[in-house]
Amino acid sequence: MSTSSLSVCTARCSDIPRCYGVSLHVVNKDCQGYSRFSDPTTVTGTRVWKKDIRCHPHYTYIQASDTCFKWYGGSWDDGNTRCEEEDGGLIVLNTATKLNSVRQSLLDAGDQGYYLIGGRYTLGTWAWLDETPVDMSLWGPGEPSGTGWCMAWQLSKLDDTSCSNRQRYICEKP
Repeated sequence: MSTSSLSVCTARCSDIPRCYGVSLHVVNKDCQGYSRFSDPTTVTGTRVWKKDIRCHPHYTYIQASDTCFKWYGGSWDDGNTRCEEEDGGLIVLNTATKLNSVRQSLLDAGDQGYYLIGGRYTLGTWAWLDETPVDMSLWGPGEPSGTGWCMAWQLSKLDDTSCSNRQRYICEKP
């Protein structure tokens, strides 16, 4: 597309799903959008603006689910706050592809831990932080057991837990 300014080019990118960066050639005014993990070739006369092309430092990228994630330790509320401070959120494992790809990444790293994740019991139902309902088939046997209002994940099953329990939690960035 042709445009006169980087800000107009950037604004157009913001309106297009999966556009994570742009380049604008200052002579011919050619504006090019880029999807995640495609770096534009910078040539003389081109100004480049990138919007989150790569994961935040210290985050791990999983291509199969297009997810950037990292884990910390603390309570569910600590995790929710810290993830939001990093422009992310507690991980939402609302698809089998995402759940399995994150599980495999952690297993490949030798981790079989227990993590607080982005699901919570409110208004009589379990839902992810993105407000999608939780697939009840993902729960472990006898879960949810009523021991808490926050969600944890043990790589093979979901578990309800007290929101004040201090565990590792997983943040994700879109």
